[in-house]
Amino acid sequence: MTNEEKAAQLWQQTGFAQQTVIQTAVAAPLLAGQSVAGVAPTGSGKTLAYGIPTLSRLTPGAGLQLVIIVPAQELAIQIRDVLTPLAKTLDLGFQGLIGSANRERQIKRLREKPEAVVATVGRFIDLLEEGKLRLDTVKTLIVDEFDSFEPDALADILSIRRGGLPQTANLGLFSATDSQAILGEFKAAWPELTLVDETKTDKSRGPVKHLLLDRQMIGKIQVLERLAREKHQRIFVFFNHKHVLQKVASQLRYQHVPASMLITDGRQVQRAEALQDFRSGKVPLLLTTDVAARGLDVADVTAVVNFELPDTLTTYIHRTGRTGRQGAPGTIYNLGNDHDLRDLRHLVGDRIALETEPGETKPTAKHQPANSATTSEPPAPSARKPRKKALTSAEEEEASAKKRKKRKERWRNKKNVGKHW
Repeated sequence: MTNEEKAAQLWQQTGFAQQTVIQTAVAAPLLAGQSVAGVAPTGSGKTLAYGIPTLSRLTPGAGLQLVIIVPAQELAIQIRDVLTPLAKTLDLGFQGLIGSANRERQIKRLREKPEAVVATVGRFIDLLEEGKLRLDTVKTLIVDEFDSFEPDALADILSIRRGGLPQTANLGLFSATDSQAILGEFKAAWPELTLVDETKTDKSRGPVKHLLLDRQMIGKIQVLERLAREKHQRIFVFFNHKHVLQKVASQLRYQHVPASMLITDGRQVQRAEALQDFRSGKVPLLLTTDVAARGLDVADVTAVVNFELPDTLTTYIHRTGRTGRQGAPGTIYNLGNDHDLRDLRHLVGDRIALETEPGETKPTAKHQPANSATTSEPPAPSARKPRKKALTSAEEEEASAKKRKKRKERWRNKKNVGKHW
């Protein structure tokens, strides 16, 4: 069976009637052993785009031939689960080398000489330096989400080229965005590297609304409460800082709002459970950071909330790509004060249409407009006690100033000052 016939068999096994733009564009080069950098929107099928052609080139029993490096543990698990059944069809072994998993068990399985591995960079380099891995038979190195690695991790990946990887091994870089600086570093090691950018030609994205909501902390949490109480919601909530995420998670628990947390330093069992609860619909909200959620593929995500706004366009694109996949509609809720929202407008420029929340129809817990395409927040459920109206940042500051101004100076508040009880 030729490599092309193997690839056709695997595509048939996936059940997809038609390949996406990026899958079609990189199939022939990867099957021919060429080096490519594939850039396409989130959800366009990049895992299969590189997985099927590279698996089709492998020979059973010929040692480690395919190495896939990723920045996050959950992404490694996801790729392992997607590609392992395809590898078995071709009688190939496929193993995950994940940082938080049992190290000794991984070393034991490596003695079985799998033909392909997917690994987090730290664990891979550790095993390589200890002599538990050999690279002399590797045909292809894939770096998924290549523009999200820290500089030290990128240096480690590039060191693989000098650390025993055959000069004939080809390279595959994949992400939803590109970085010319990072591409330049890889091109210095693989001069034949070719860029395949399908961000403009890919039309798989559905209609996605990008809304700006002027909110301070209390108002932001109210937005999450309302969204969580709507039926059939599956929402990524992104944070820049772990301590803010944990504070919001605590507040949501106090309000009995179902939500899960996905953070990089959590225990693997807890992280897997949080992701499973989110995917299954048990909880409508997944509170996470960019690193923890990078590259994750979750079906039917209805919305993305930027609880803390991103500071780069690349981060914004990766976050918002979680919704609107394969033609489905989606909504992005960007939360912040007036200054934050102005910075976001400046950040995205004219690349993305940002819509301001209609002030006259701003929802509150007491009165909520009917759910429609022009509504910036979902309707709140009925409650025994009406909630206070969510204030904008300017309104909160004005109310706070009035409260300080009206405070009376009373003798009884001063007469005991300084006494020890």
